[in-house]
Amino acid sequence: MVQYQMAPVGRRVREDETIRSGDYKPSAVLIVMCRDSQNRLFIPLIERQSYNGVHSGQVGLPGGKFDSQDMDLAGTALRECREEIGLVKLELIGELSRLFIPVSRFMVQPFVAYCSDREPSMQTDPREVKSLLRLYVDDLMTDEISKKGEVSLQDNSTIIAPYFTLQEYKIWGATAMIINELKGLVKPIF
Repeated sequence: MVQYQMAPVGRRVREDETIRSGDYKPSAVLIVMCRDSQNRLFIPLIERQSYNGVHSGQVGLPGGKFDSQDMDLAGTALRECREEIGLVKLELIGELSRLFIPVSRFMVQPFVAYCSDREPSMQTDPREVKSLLRLYVDDLMTDEISKKGEVSLQDNSTIIAPYFTLQEYKIWGATAMIINELKGLVKPIF
């Protein structure tokens, strides 16, 4: 799977026992394809606030766990995107392969959406989002954005993992794995 090209060193490719047992928390993320004022395609990413949790301070996609109010995981992805970055006028265009995140026990279903508004207004939730970043699809399609090296964990330890560079940020782990699947699908036509 193309997702696992961006997996941290030593991460198992399959978590069959967990998947079969259902011992995970269903969740969803949303990759939103937006256009800036120059018509350049970008994906909004969030830098999470620091908190007592394994994903603290990481760069990620808007998303979160399934809520009983959600009709389905697509509804979860759209709700979380609305809550975290304020985007509402979106058209769902597909979904990618689901991914299990062992450290938090989330089973993530990634969805892809398109925002027809050029330079859409985004309002971040300051409780959840420290900053909003733009990953330009032109940059994503280059090989220079992909690196491998140390990434810092919340407990101040480090691991070796592949990552995408975005300014001074490292996009790694599940987010990089999901984005890499999108890259693999889009690159042949880009």
